[in-house]
Amino acid sequence: MSFDKVMNSMLNSLREEESFSKLVSSLERLLVHWHDPVRLLVMGEFKSGKSTLINTLLRDKVLVSGAVPTTAIATYLRFGEKDTYIEVVYETGIIEQLTVDQLTRLTSERDREGKQLREKIHHINLYIPNPILKNIVLIDTPGLNSPFAHHDIQAFEAYKEADDSLWIFKYRNVGKQSEINVLKDLKDDGLHPIGVVNMIDESNDDDIKPYLNYEFEKLSGRVRKLIGVSAIEAQDAYNNNDLELLDLSGFPQLLSIIEEVKTDKHSLKKKRFEQSFMKFWSQLNESLEEFIVSDKYLNSIQQIKNDLQDVKKENGIIKKRLTEEESQMKDNNQKIQSNFSKTVYLNDWAKKEDFINLVEAIPELEEWKAFNESYNDLLKASKRLKLDTMEYEHNILNEFGEKIGFSKLLSTPKIVLVKYRFQQRELLNTEKELNKQIKNINKIHAHLLNKKNYIIEKITEYYRNLLIENESTILKKIESENAKLKDANLLSKKLLEDQLRKWDFLLDLQQSMIQVNQYVHNASIIAAFANELPHLKQEQLVEKEIASLNEEINSSPKKDSHEIDIKIQVEIPNELKLLDEVPIYFIHNIRPLVGASAIALVASAFILLKNPISNFASAGKDVLSNENPVDDYYEVSNDEVYHEIYDEVPEEVYQALEQLPGDGREYIGYIDIDNGEIPIYQSPARGYEDTNYLLSPYTSWGVFSETDLYYEIQEDYWVKKEDVEHLFIANLQEYIQYDTAGMATIYPKDNINNEEILVYERANDESSKLGYLGDTEYLVSAFTENGWLKIGENAWVFYDEQSITLDQWSLHNNLSTNINYEPIIRTEDTTSSFIPVFAENNRESAVIGYLENISNVDIYQLPTSKWASIGTNAWIEVDKFLDIDWSFVPEEYGEPIGTLTVDTNALNVRELDYQESNLLGILPKGTIVNVYEVSNSTGWYRIGTQGWVSEDPDYSTFTKYYEAFPTGESVIGLAEVLVDLHVRQNDHTEAESQGILKKGTIVEVYEISSETGWYRIGYDAWISNNGKVVTYEDYEWSEY
Repeated sequence: MSFDKVMNSMLNSLREEESFSKLVSSLERLLVHWHDPVRLLVMGEFKSGKSTLINTLLRDKVLVSGAVPTTAIATYLRFGEKDTYIEVVYETGIIEQLTVDQLTRLTSERDREGKQLREKIHHINLYIPNPILKNIVLIDTPGLNSPFAHHDIQAFEAYKEADDSLWIFKYRNVGKQSEINVLKDLKDDGLHPIGVVNMIDESNDDDIKPYLNYEFEKLSGRVRKLIGVSAIEAQDAYNNNDLELLDLSGFPQLLSIIEEVKTDKHSLKKKRFEQSFMKFWSQLNESLEEFIVSDKYLNSIQQIKNDLQDVKKENGIIKKRLTEEESQMKDNNQKIQSNFSKTVYLNDWAKKEDFINLVEAIPELEEWKAFNESYNDLLKASKRLKLDTMEYEHNILNEFGEKIGFSKLLSTPKIVLVKYRFQQRELLNTEKELNKQIKNINKIHAHLLNKKNYIIEKITEYYRNLLIENESTILKKIESENAKLKDANLLSKKLLEDQLRKWDFLLDLQQSMIQVNQYVHNASIIAAFANELPHLKQEQLVEKEIASLNEEINSSPKKDSHEIDIKIQVEIPNELKLLDEVPIYFIHNIRPLVGASAIALVASAFILLKNPISNFASAGKDVLSNENPVDDYYEVSNDEVYHEIYDEVPEEVYQALEQLPGDGREYIGYIDIDNGEIPIYQSPARGYEDTNYLLSPYTSWGVFSETDLYYEIQEDYWVKKEDVEHLFIANLQEYIQYDTAGMATIYPKDNINNEEILVYERANDESSKLGYLGDTEYLVSAFTENGWLKIGENAWVFYDEQSITLDQWSLHNNLSTNINYEPIIRTEDTTSSFIPVFAENNRESAVIGYLENISNVDIYQLPTSKWASIGTNAWIEVDKFLDIDWSFVPEEYGEPIGTLTVDTNALNVRELDYQESNLLGILPKGTIVNVYEVSNSTGWYRIGTQGWVSEDPDYSTFTKYYEAFPTGESVIGLAEVLVDLHVRQNDHTEAESQGILKKGTIVEVYEISSETGWYRIGYDAWISNNGKVVTYEDYEWSEY
């Protein structure tokens, strides 16, 4: 059956019962929505130019506009085939067709005669033969925040039936708080508007884009895009056929957006229709609620209830008799079951009262007790080692700081370093000893695991025998009652079902709704009917009751069938893992002490070696040596060198050219000679003359400087850039300062050509290119937020996971450790696959790495809604990268001492009673919550089992409950408050309130004011004598 037929069937069912008549018009409008093309709502505050903009779009003045609020009724502009006319759709569903000249009288606030008629109108359809309206319905709404309150009501009713929307802003007046609030409500309701700034002709700027970008950022996602238009300029452009002015007006872009809305690429119409259908479904439920409390319905099902009650009474008599028979068995078995029902861990069995009896039956249980003691001792020892390790790490941080350089180590007294080495050795020995014990306990653990099933089987058998013995005496008595009870239930079921057949029309409605559910999947039709219609609930209750009783009969223990299902669980603690608690990072950073003296020796050797090389070169020998100095140097005379460069070169020359050491300067990179010989040039001042030398194939050479055409590979020895492939960056570790802490390492992936990874002088691709990343690891000393990695002094690469492997060991250490040992307060989903991590909770702090391709993160601290701590000195931005629901519902906790009303737009709820504690959620304006405690230290209010809010009166209003205490005075009467009532310091309403007496409280009265008649219920404590809020009785004294 088609959707239309199903909906019409449902409509006919509703028409059969008068109680559902008010739903008929709603369902009829819903059907119209189904057949309509996409509905585009034009909405905004009054005087923003909505009607003028629509008139300009249609190039026809069909809507009234002006300086005062004019549009009073939502107007649906539809495509008409012929003449222009209007349809008035009344709240009752009646439709009246009128001529278009009646539109002003009905829709304009200027026409006061139509005011009474407008109150009965739901909306007006305006049919216009305009091609723009093909495949779309434009909805013109009254402007918000106008002097007429009913305008807002009309506008909000219209947006409930729209599929998409345009929000019209006024130029230089974008993003008022009143607009922000409505835009948020629209987005929450599934309507994310396109923003249109009208009247941009008032701007003096040639380029309006910066202004639009600024306003779009300020709106913070409340519109999905923002464009600027001028309806006035567009009108002039259309009138004068001025295409340039039309382009300046922004209207071509607006028309393009409307065409895109017509295509409904994102199925907005389907989503909005489903929402409208669910709202109708809610209205139907409300009507059903009214129907099921009507006399007509209740009287009809009362007899069914009475009959069912009789069945229950009969069942109760039989069940009572069975219960009496079973009670003795339950008493006998209760103690046995309670002994093992909550026993899970192996050490709990040793504490049981019948453990001695169990051990006699199962001797292996003695082993478990001994294992548990050893296991707990090892856990305590491992915790002590962890604490000692933390103290050791803390001491090293205090002594050396986070960055341990050679200069720091060399200036540290030897006795201090020896002390830490000794402590390190002790920690390692302790760890080693504990690991031995862990291996031994794990052997016992494995042994117990092998016996676990055997032990469980033995314990189960032990208790089953006890239970069977107790049950055997009652089985025969229960069996004799089963047949009678089952026959009685089947007969009762038949009688009750016969009485329920009179409500078939509701079942027909149900069937129609089930078919509708095939089209609108969000409506849970069957469940709604089952839960809301009493006679269906009664039918299900009958079915459930009879089925339950019969199931109980069928599942009752049979005679001589002693099958008892006992499930006993015994958990053995997890196998202990070998320890790794000693901070290897800090131990390794002390080891340079061992090599400190070696550094000095190497430096001396270098100085000694440098002088012979310099002397050798100054003697006029034409020798070039490679980057690794060798023992022998080859001397080449002019007679041994061929002056034709590409002729064969003697072996001695090759040897000489393969020995090219540095000359004391730092490399800027290196070049590879892949194949063929490369000529060398000399003396740039003389135009780079040939030197008769060639670079050997398959060798690498250091580069000290470069010009536009040449690389310098030795002092005054050069090669042409065109002769080599490219320059690789030198070992960039030499660029890094000794006291710079590394944070990560990178290296090119195996399948990537090195020349694909450029190195730049600064963290942007517009800076100078230094060369290409070499085929080695580089230490990363800094990150930028947008993916740049610092691998040397003035050396940066852009991180691309497709070509670079990034090992963020520093970040991983931060995320896996928690110095302050805070618990995980929540785990939240991420919204991005690439998230920069900051060292502190502000954007001025350093980026310490990136989170890549993770779906959620653990959070340790959440001081604000902007930043979240995910590890030690590791913070990410919440609003950009996490999807957090900030709604907060307090849990009740004891008796409240008062109530708190939120007066600000959003009130933060924190974990503890101070500003810096973790943020748990946000309470919106107008929320009223109970208060259970006031902090003695900060004055903050506790609003549940956890959750504190500020005491600042600018944010909220606290109303304390008044607690009356006897004063010892003579009681003259008793007063009962009928509503929550203020207790005031004096006998009038202007006096200061001391708190609230809760509804239903009865208090003693000590005095009645002679002036106002108020009642005094304590010292300086008065309540009103108004009979609508308080009842009073004189106190009657009894004499004994």
